[in-house]
Amino acid sequence: KEAVVEVLETISRLSLTPDRLIGLPTGFETLDRQTGGWQPGQCIVMAGAVSMGKSSLLLHSLLASARAGFPVALISLEMGQTQVALRALSSESAIAYYRLRRGLVSTGEAWRTTKEAADRLAAMPFYLVEMMDTSMHSILEMGRKLVYQHGIKLLAIDYLGLVKGGNDFEGASENSRLCKIGARQLNIPLIALHQLKREVALRPDKRPILQDLKQTGQTEQDADVVLFIHRDGYYQDSGLTEEPAELIVAKQRDGPTGTIPLIWCAETMSFCEPPADSPSL
Repeated sequence: KEAVVEVLETISRLSLTPDRLIGLPTGFETLDRQTGGWQPGQCIVMAGAVSMGKSSLLLHSLLASARAGFPVALISLEMGQTQVALRALSSESAIAYYRLRRGLVSTGEAWRTTKEAADRLAAMPFYLVEMMDTSMHSILEMGRKLVYQHGIKLLAIDYLGLVKGGNDFEGASENSRLCKIGARQLNIPLIALHQLKREVALRPDKRPILQDLKQTGQTEQDADVVLFIHRDGYYQDSGLTEEPAELIVAKQRDGPTGTIPLIWCAETMSFCEPPADSPSL
């Protein structure tokens, strides 16, 4: 009875909300419309080939939620704090990553833009935790501390394959199961990055499908949402500073699947949605 009443109250509230966003913003308006935003208790998998842009996609989504005032946390097993901060600063300032890394913004307008972006990032409720050679139990314990101490509303892991046990079938299955349990227990969305099998690169059509998840295990069953990021230019070595990308919603337990067009901005290592009236790249 209580559940039905709660559902009716949610429906009534949504009817008064123009954007129908019932969760945290994903960073992409089209994805927000398809999913309603990231939901409490959801286990979300973002996957792609090596260097396809998984971490950039995740960072974009985390920054969108933090920019909207939601405390978020990233458990980074792959990149250090400086590298993550530089990527975030490049994305926020729209200044090329290599310029920031080499300090080529020390004067004039570029420095003012960099400083203003840095100030905005510093004000965001974004918590970054480096963890190495650790277990899923330790990650979820850190998640509990972050919820208790900072009230985080979204937890992300970059990436699942570096968690202890993640490189064999049984270990990957157990880590996937714990991701789902952790999301439910913490009652926040949990996003985990995942790699693809290398065999994908050998196919004529390299767009990933669910069976391409590396050490798939229970991931297909446990995940509420599975997203793939794909760029044809990645395999063609196009060298373009901007190129088309696809965000493939391969699974959504409570909504539609499909493909969302994006643009990959190589200089800032970030994704964005194309303008509605823009021609294809």
